[in-house]
Amino acid sequence: MRQFVGGTLFHCLGAKRLIVGALLVQGLIQLSIPLTNSWPVYIALMTGLGFTFNLSFPAIQAFIGFRWKEQRRELFNIVYVANNLGMAIGTSLAGVIATSCGEQERSMEVSILPPGSSATAERPQPATLQPAS
Repeated sequence: MRQFVGGTLFHCLGAKRLIVGALLVQGLIQLSIPLTNSWPVYIALMTGLGFTFNLSFPAIQAFIGFRWKEQRRELFNIVYVANNLGMAIGTSLAGVIATSCGEQERSMEVSILPPGSSATAERPQPATLQPAS
């Protein structure tokens, strides 16, 4: 459904306006994610990020299809591979950044419910060796 909206906006706004506009909104959303401490706001921001990605991606594909008709297949493959590489590298870097920030030393509550609810689980601490009795 979102890609259908993106394709429709491509024809209404044009490739340049839609791609640049969607990428600007994506950038603003990504910059605002670290600034939030609210779980519902985070969910809304991530939903907006997914929506704007699905607005720009069909426009990029359509632009490639209209602009370079004879090299369409190769360019579609390049965009697809580059997108997957970006997701893989970004996820890997996020793991490196998370481990380098000292998160492993702190006790951390993990929950999908608001803080203070009864469904929180605390990460287990490393076991200490006890002398045999």
